[in-house]
Amino acid sequence: MPSNSSGRDSPAHERQEGPPETASAQAPDRPGPRSNAPAQDWGFSPPAVDDASAAPALIPEQVEPLWVRPAEIEDDPLLTEDGSEQPVGSNEFPSLVCDFGVAFGGAVTVRAGTLRGISHHRVGESRQDSYEIATSRSSIHLAVADGAGSQDLSAFGSSLAAKVAVRRSVAGATGLEIGQAVRDAIFDRANADEASPERYSTTLCWLRVEVGDPGEPWPIEFAHWGNSELLVLNPKAADRSRTWRRPAGAPVYANGATPTLPSLTAPQFLCGPDKGVNWHPGLVLALVSDGVGEYLEPDQPLREALARAWQVPPSMPAFVSQLAFRLDRAHDDRTAVVLWRESASADALGGSADAADKAR
Repeated sequence: MPSNSSGRDSPAHERQEGPPETASAQAPDRPGPRSNAPAQDWGFSPPAVDDASAAPALIPEQVEPLWVRPAEIEDDPLLTEDGSEQPVGSNEFPSLVCDFGVAFGGAVTVRAGTLRGISHHRVGESRQDSYEIATSRSSIHLAVADGAGSQDLSAFGSSLAAKVAVRRSVAGATGLEIGQAVRDAIFDRANADEASPERYSTTLCWLRVEVGDPGEPWPIEFAHWGNSELLVLNPKAADRSRTWRRPAGAPVYANGATPTLPSLTAPQFLCGPDKGVNWHPGLVLALVSDGVGEYLEPDQPLREALARAWQVPPSMPAFVSQLAFRLDRAHDDRTAVVLWRESASADALGGSADAADKAR
């Protein structure tokens, strides 16, 4: 991968035989607990593969949000609305950052991107979303964070939250420990800057995948602080309304203000190893900020458009163009980190359903 969201070199996305590249001196001294509870499924069984010929027609051109030119990246600094030049830390938070590659011998494909929204572009503000990715010998670690637009240092908060979450995840920390580590890091940064911690307010979604044998379910853990979230895409769902799903029990976030770190003292949703939640072949995992997730609700045209576009990994230019979708009122930053698993066979979805039945 060419770069990660912090602008540093991204960790290699191939199987590593040594220690994880993102481990650091700040990692916890001991790993978090692991459960021996039997594996279960997501809380829903992947529906049977439907006949491709029976799929509904493409969305009409006049409301197709992906039929746009590829994203055009503007030079920074921007001009404010009154025409005055306003440097906004663009070297630290470029308008577009993206990553792509494969991991674990091609078993996992990654596409990731964060794109400054129109609302920030127009007034000369930096992108406030961030993400981070790391792989270790047998696991994948992801985080997406979205700085609160009402706070002037939230871009630094989101970047810090994503970095700390992935670093501690690699070291084996639990979801609760990761949340506390992020809060501590924000308070430390605020003290160093002599600023209020609330000025760094950010959401956070964290995911850890334990990689196993091809064709078998892989255990995952994840947590949400605010409205950045994990969504599951089943591109072959017979019921098109169930193409995009939240994991069972995950909250539905209403539009508007959302709780953020460091004010939150615990995740709003936590799925630890005791829950036995798995990633099955044929399902696609997407960590998204609300600039994407809000438009994947059932009444949104982007829902079906991205379900079709992300059935298989798109090229990196196509993925960036898809993040640059155009919809009325869609002016926020957009961030998505998406994982695809290599299917064990042409009947991967049916096979994963069988595996889920055995797990029960």
